[in-house]
Amino acid sequence: MEGYFNVLCDSPDHLKGKAVLDLPLDAFVCNVTDKCPRDCLCQDQPEKKQMLVDCRGRNFTHLPSTLPDGNLKLLFDDNSITSLKAVGYLQRTKYLHLSRNNIKMITPTAIDMLQNGVEFLGLSDNLLESLPKKIQNIPYSKLEIKRNPFVCSCSSTWMSPWLRNQPGNYNVTDITCSTPADHTVQLVRANKKLLNCQVGSPFPKIFSALLGTFAVIFMLLLILAVLFRYELMHLLHTGAKKLKRTSDDVSEYDLFVSVDGECEYDRVWSKKLLNELEQNYNLRLYFPLRDMDPGTVITDEVIKTLKRSCAAVIVLSRSYVENPSKMFEFTETYNIMVRQRLGRLIVARLDNVTTASNGYLNAFLRLKKFIDADKYDLFEKIADQVQEEKSLHLNNRSLSVSEVEIITA
Repeated sequence: MEGYFNVLCDSPDHLKGKAVLDLPLDAFVCNVTDKCPRDCLCQDQPEKKQMLVDCRGRNFTHLPSTLPDGNLKLLFDDNSITSLKAVGYLQRTKYLHLSRNNIKMITPTAIDMLQNGVEFLGLSDNLLESLPKKIQNIPYSKLEIKRNPFVCSCSSTWMSPWLRNQPGNYNVTDITCSTPADHTVQLVRANKKLLNCQVGSPFPKIFSALLGTFAVIFMLLLILAVLFRYELMHLLHTGAKKLKRTSDDVSEYDLFVSVDGECEYDRVWSKKLLNELEQNYNLRLYFPLRDMDPGTVITDEVIKTLKRSCAAVIVLSRSYVENPSKMFEFTETYNIMVRQRLGRLIVARLDNVTTASNGYLNAFLRLKKFIDADKYDLFEKIADQVQEEKSLHLNNRSLSVSEVEIITA
């Protein structure tokens, strides 16, 4: 145990023969080669809890991509480095000496990585014409930016109050910049007034922002108008029904029934509809399968009868939407009843039909402007809508007669 306290150093030469326990802690350093840049000295310094990387005067044009582990003290003075860019180890860099290089540019991301841990950033005697505004996040006590060819410009006037607000023990008056007239002034005095910077009106920016917002809204509305054009047109058409009717003729039929006669289920259900509305609600129905004379041109008869009807009901089923002739019939029904405002269009949905090739019928489905056939009060709802439409027709005719009497008088 006694020999333990008498351990002597064998190297390096300047410590050879000295007792280990008599040496100060800062004498215990280790030279590191792993990740150490070529021709540089990398030294682990346990007393200071740091890794020293001394690369001064080694003709570096940029910072190395990797460095040894630990908190770093980097000496890269007297090189040819042209920019300070973000590299991963900047987050653990405590001291960064970059004086007497050719640095022209510092990226904001490099400042982001340095600002929370750096204790010194030396940038004197470089080629910096400006600094990223984020450098304000690093206390000035940890910066050295003297003897750089800063340019006085309206974009750098933020530096004047920044320097002016530093404590009095920091001499900021020897930091200068060149004006557009090639005059050298103290950067701390290079404010907007000295540089004749016009304070821009906020109105152009506000106007541009509003214009951009309106443009985005207009594009969204245009897209919606294209996607839902039939729904919008249907709402416009039905809204116009509040206007005066375009026809004053007395309707021969209360309700035109459009059904796919080729489907047996649809025919059977439609006959039930006929019996219910004619017997219990005393409505006059036109049912093509029953009322159309043999040999009649179907298309002409449908159009003529629709114009003589107060309303029309579409017995909607899968077979109906898959039948081209029924889709044509629906189009004519929609044009006459809705677009020309001659009556009312009612859709009674037999099957769970959710889409159709016809845009207007698709709009009915999307807007849920239909009555499901399984509703217990289906016939009552259809009868109520027909009666309401008949009342509108009668009111419209009464108004027309009154207008004629006034003119005659």
